[in-house]
Amino acid sequence: MLCTTEEQGRAAGGTLDYNEWRLKASSGMKRFEYMADALVAIQRPEIVADDDTIFVYPVEDKKFALAIWSLKGSAYTAACKRVFFTARSMGCLRGGYPTYSYVVTTRSEPTPDKSSTYFVPVCLPSKKSSPEFLNWVATVLQAPQRDPEAAE
Repeated sequence: MLCTTEEQGRAAGGTLDYNEWRLKASSGMKRFEYMADALVAIQRPEIVADDDTIFVYPVEDKKFALAIWSLKGSAYTAACKRVFFTARSMGCLRGGYPTYSYVVTTRSEPTPDKSSTYFVPVCLPSKKSSPEFLNWVATVLQAPQRDPEAAE
């Protein structure tokens, strides 16, 4: 079940609060999680052949692929809350999320009961995006393009 607001989740008999859910799960309370969808541009790694099958978008001297990354659970906490939302609230992304690139990898975390592990994304700010990249993003999103001559 997908809800677009916290109120819809409550009306459906659920909560976003893990601790509340743990206390009331036996009575049938549903547990909902925050979710965000991100359109991401993935730069072709040098070890991947440049055969124009996946990485089909040339920008400057690089090739990119587009993907939708749905983040919920540990991915939402690790990427959205700890990195993207925090960076934006601190003013690091004044021009929007495309203004910086990120290096994304994963790390293994143990489950709370230590019986197994799961992967959590690790996102590190890398470098500021070029005007050419920002114009390509604007084209993809059908948004107004930036004037490369304009001061930031």
